[in-house]
Amino acid sequence: MTPPPLTKLRLRIVECAGESGGIRTESVFCPWRATSRAVHACRTCPHFELVDREGGVMVCAREPAIAPHEVEELVLTRRIHFGVDALTKRTAIGAVSWTNVLCASGETTVDTVEALLTCSNAHGVVLVDEDKRPVGFVSRAALSTERDGDVGACVETPFIVVDEACPVAEAIERWVHERQRVAVTVDRKRRVTGVVTDLDVLRWLGRLARGVHH
Repeated sequence: MTPPPLTKLRLRIVECAGESGGIRTESVFCPWRATSRAVHACRTCPHFELVDREGGVMVCAREPAIAPHEVEELVLTRRIHFGVDALTKRTAIGAVSWTNVLCASGETTVDTVEALLTCSNAHGVVLVDEDKRPVGFVSRAALSTERDGDVGACVETPFIVVDEACPVAEAIERWVHERQRVAVTVDRKRRVTGVVTDLDVLRWLGRLARGVHH
């Protein structure tokens, strides 16, 4: 019997600073359901294989949402421009969100946030309200200029909020139209699930190209 195809999904940690006990949620973006799912919930899925925390991935026994041969066909047998255009229209922005996410209320101290950022690959901190919905974003660079006080007093980085199921192409259009470079992704309840920058999208496209040509 032919073994089932395997797909690796990037693990992400959404951490809320300044809360008792330090709330951490480990999740992945499921491309087949087009939504983020907690890792513990994925364990009940019939396609679940294993969690490789050292490698930072969860392995599913399922064909990728966009099969490798489709990527190769789009990029190689068609002109590269049209192939990339098709992939960005078929891929959700949530699937490109690979970094961990740090959330905090505006009253959280800068020292607390900086301490958490030292051991995280998060782009910065997402400011959230009491319902965990995004109200602002502060980059690492902005935090480095503010040593005292609350994180809410830092200079905020412009950003857009997009549904994590939104196609990459639509997110890019909004970035260009609104002249922003950071997107905070949210689930159906408007809760923060990830942060994506324009550089993340470029890295994703680069990985696709390397995967096809090697």
